[in-house]
Amino acid sequence: MTASKDGPKTSGSSDGDGSGHTSGRGRGSGMSVTKIVTLTFVFTVLFALLIQGLAVHSIGFGPFQITFKDEGPSQSVSGTGIPSASVTMGHKQATGSAPQDTATDGGSTDSVVTGVWSQTRGPLTLTVTEVDIQGGYVTLHVKARNQSQDQMVLPTYGYFIATDDTGATYEANQGDTHWPINVPSGTTVTGTIELDGLPSTRAHTLSISFGTIFGFSAPSGSISIPGIKLRP
Repeated sequence: MTASKDGPKTSGSSDGDGSGHTSGRGRGSGMSVTKIVTLTFVFTVLFALLIQGLAVHSIGFGPFQITFKDEGPSQSVSGTGIPSASVTMGHKQATGSAPQDTATDGGSTDSVVTGVWSQTRGPLTLTVTEVDIQGGYVTLHVKARNQSQDQMVLPTYGYFIATDDTGATYEANQGDTHWPINVPSGTTVTGTIELDGLPSTRAHTLSISFGTIFGFSAPSGSISIPGIKLRP
């Protein structure tokens, strides 16, 4: 009998081919997983160090810890624009340029003065009827009468200024000023304007001014009231 050319494969050759390819693929997969785990660990550590540095300004642990400090420029609060007291509603803070020495001037600083201090420009009349100094804050009771055919506008922010007879100037404390701004035609409006600083007891009078009067029928320029009595 003639033996077949395609004889049965031996168990050795079959096992060799199978085991060779199988073990090769197994080793390759094992090395790939190891690399992935290593890279994942490294990135995790780096990310943790980054978060630590941003949060507590230090990197590392124990004796290997490095601490750093941000030396950024300091910020200051400006007294111009919107006064700081108007930013935080309900918190009164004196920001005017008046000397803050009333505690050493002697005598009580609380007082209420009533009267009529008025100025008329064209169809607009501005009047102060009361000056109330309580707890270190000055509140002016003001009214405006518009006899024109058009509405007028008297904004306090950026357009109101008060000056005492020592030369100190003040703006309106927007957080505690209750002024209607708009003065409709043929009406009289009332409100209160709180100053952003307390005048010294050496100051006896105050003048107030709205730098611009807005409206089609408004007089040009400003309107001012001088000689307002601060204290009895």
